[in-house]
Amino acid sequence: MSQNTISGYELLLNSFGTDPAEAGRLLQVQRDKIIAYFDFKGSGIVDGERLADEVMDIAAKHLQNGEPIQNIRAYLYGTAKLVWRNYYRETEYTRRKSEEYQYLSKAKILTSDERTEELESIKLECNRKCLQQIDSANRELLIEYSSGSAQAREALSQRHGISRNSLTIRINRIRSDLRKCRTICMKNKYV
Repeated sequence: MSQNTISGYELLLNSFGTDPAEAGRLLQVQRDKIIAYFDFKGSGIVDGERLADEVMDIAAKHLQNGEPIQNIRAYLYGTAKLVWRNYYRETEYTRRKSEEYQYLSKAKILTSDERTEELESIKLECNRKCLQQIDSANRELLIEYSSGSAQAREALSQRHGISRNSLTIRINRIRSDLRKCRTICMKNKYV
């Protein structure tokens, strides 16, 4: 958070409600959803957290400039889509040139379908490898949390003797570790 956007971030936080704790929680939920959007769009290769921070910066600057936002959630999602398009546009040219060089340097010309198939195979391999690297307790916790409803998550937090927010934070840390592992694995395997 840069120094010149502090008041913008306060305005952004206030747009989620007057209670600072609840507003902070709601803002974090929206940020997590935006990170998940970027992770989905980028297949775990992009840094979703950095792009989500960019979305929050844009919203904060928008509010700091005195421009009203009627529906903050819709605005954040719309901004996330624009940030994704810009990111994709900037990186796609570089990625394609890198792929062309990589495949030509191996003297192995692959069709688009073969490249897609190879990339999917690498993604699957990296997902398996990274899931195996986390301890079994965290892996089971992540699976239970991801496949359950809100009530199931509440029961899960009670079973582990922690608050729902603490459980969410723990899950976010596990997911962050998995994202980092996948990113490193994909870069090592695909480049």
